[in-house]
Amino acid sequence: MTRRRTLGAVVAALITAFLLLGVAPARAAASLPTGPPSASTSAQPRRTLLIGMSGLTWHDVTKSGTPRLYRLAERASIASLTARSVRRSSCPIDGWLAISAGKRAAAPAGAGCDQPPAPKGGSVPNWRSYLSEAATDNFNAEPGSLGSALAARPGAAIGPGAAIALADPSGDVADYSRVPRRPRALASLVDAKFADHRLVVVDLGNVAGAGPHRLKELDTMVGAALDGAGRNAAVLTASIADGGGTPRMQFAALRRPGERPGLLTSDSTRQPGLVQSVDIGPTIESDVGRRVPSTDAGAPVERTANSPESAADRIASMHDRDRAVRAQLSISAWFFPALIALMLAAGASAALVRRIRPRAALTGARVGGIALAAVPVSTFLVNVVPWESVAHAVAAMLACLVGMTAAVTAVAFAGPWRRRLLGPLTVVSGITVATLAADVLTGSGLQMSTLLGEPLLTASRFYGIGNSAYALFATTLVLCVVTAMQIRRLGRGGRATLVVVTGVLAGLLLGLPGLGTKFGSVPTIVVGFGLLFLVAVGLRLTWRRGLYLLLGAAALMAALLYLDWLRPPDQRTHFGRFFATILAGDAWPVIWRKIEMNLGILTQSWMTLLLPLFVAAVVLVVLNPARAGVPALAGVYDRTPFLRAGLGSLFALLILGAFVNDSGIIVPAVGILFLAPALTHVGASYSLTSGDNAEQPRARQTDGA
Repeated sequence: MTRRRTLGAVVAALITAFLLLGVAPARAAASLPTGPPSASTSAQPRRTLLIGMSGLTWHDVTKSGTPRLYRLAERASIASLTARSVRRSSCPIDGWLAISAGKRAAAPAGAGCDQPPAPKGGSVPNWRSYLSEAATDNFNAEPGSLGSALAARPGAAIGPGAAIALADPSGDVADYSRVPRRPRALASLVDAKFADHRLVVVDLGNVAGAGPHRLKELDTMVGAALDGAGRNAAVLTASIADGGGTPRMQFAALRRPGERPGLLTSDSTRQPGLVQSVDIGPTIESDVGRRVPSTDAGAPVERTANSPESAADRIASMHDRDRAVRAQLSISAWFFPALIALMLAAGASAALVRRIRPRAALTGARVGGIALAAVPVSTFLVNVVPWESVAHAVAAMLACLVGMTAAVTAVAFAGPWRRRLLGPLTVVSGITVATLAADVLTGSGLQMSTLLGEPLLTASRFYGIGNSAYALFATTLVLCVVTAMQIRRLGRGGRATLVVVTGVLAGLLLGLPGLGTKFGSVPTIVVGFGLLFLVAVGLRLTWRRGLYLLLGAAALMAALLYLDWLRPPDQRTHFGRFFATILAGDAWPVIWRKIEMNLGILTQSWMTLLLPLFVAAVVLVVLNPARAGVPALAGVYDRTPFLRAGLGSLFALLILGAFVNDSGIIVPAVGILFLAPALTHVGASYSLTSGDNAEQPRARQTDGA
């Protein structure tokens, strides 16, 4: 077959594959479960009680201090609730507004964290300010949505926060009562309200930072409300906001008639034992028999199928999650600056030692480079071990991180591949790709509350693949493909096929709703692997070919959005919901929110402000090492002819990822976090290798090391 025919066949395969990549996610997503039956109109109406409060963490719920809450936790389905709102810490009004709107909403920034004022004349005070704030915070929240949905049969509000939750779009409440001071009176009031209403909402105030006496009072009032509801009502008891101060995972428990106790989840988190405050509104609508709007940010809360049988195990898992979240928050504040400082110190030490003992310095750089390159994947592998069950979770997490890093490093140098120039690096890259791919396929548990994973308190992502994990996956995958491209017997057609197949599989894994669910990954994979395809078939990048790649990526993005939008509204993923916002003319607030997030990340410290310069410097050094004074890397490129061009494709992928994902500069920064020590290792390995045999390390130092 001639070169032209081979190239034509591969290009045709590439186009077909990318078309399949655009169609397959939407088609496959149609067959994925979109939530339990209660998420739609199939739900049977039932009496429903919401007992809400703020600032109640799982640490506050004990057998002796809060016996009714503890007994409820034993007999109901439970979860840790993330109460993230518009700002870092949510106040009581924010939590009640989230229930009202079905999306993140908040009181104006200067409103403080006090309890909301009681309604006057059947109207919620300050309602106009809540509407004005919602109109400017870029979350498209509409306070009053729940009250509007229940207009035909309104609920009864007991307490000022409950009035906010059930108010209509004008701020009016159909049935409002103050919270009685005596528990017996509260039980009687709840019972009486159920005579005329299917839904009753109770606000029991803010207990953030409260002492034992206040928690005991809350426990007694919760017990009274439960007694008033009786056994035939569905009761959701939830701490709907942080209540001020440092955010923490909050308490949530759901008791439904005839339902076994277990762990809760929702279609918005897809994690056992984890729900959001924005899930509460949809849960109420579902339980009273209303259709849940597809525009809601949350989803109805349901019991997971595979819940631990033991109540003690379920409650212990809540404490474990709280420890994991706090450990991640504590370590992440200093870990990455310390890791970068360690890399710089190691590099400076190697440079000094090399003047005296060059071989020892190069050997240290070779091993140390791989060890530091193993750190990113080890931040995920730590979650294979239940370190969060240990009382001193921070120390346990760090110990597991050191152990996993040592294990990955040992594997990298354990086999015959250690004698090949790219061998150890390819092993670490392969372990990284396999770890993250397996995590996405099995529910993303390794990404929860780990250093490069997803912090649950920010509530940015609970399933699929996060931005840091995506950057690490893409970086290591490209390096694996580049290594495979060095195999001479593949030929041009084999290399092109390798790139196409790998790119399509990666795109499906990352972009498929229910798996990676990473919309921003699709255009970057198209561009990055498209450039790698040009390298594989020996074509130069021209402005026209680059434009075709960008247009193809844009068309594929539009196709993904459109195909998912064609599904019924209650079955769409966030792909289709975003397309609906485009059609409604509401896309700009979403886009602007992501821009603000990018700017916020970029300006949060002096280190992040320097990140673009650091990334640019690394790119220039890697792409032109001879001019940058790194002859060892230039020598590596001579022995691995596809590595330089492959890294160029990778940089294009990462830089584009900074613009189409909501974490901005973090995407290329995480890629550099892996590449810097990885290429240091390769350069040191080259310098320890003779010029005659590129695969066998020798004792003597080569020229240009």
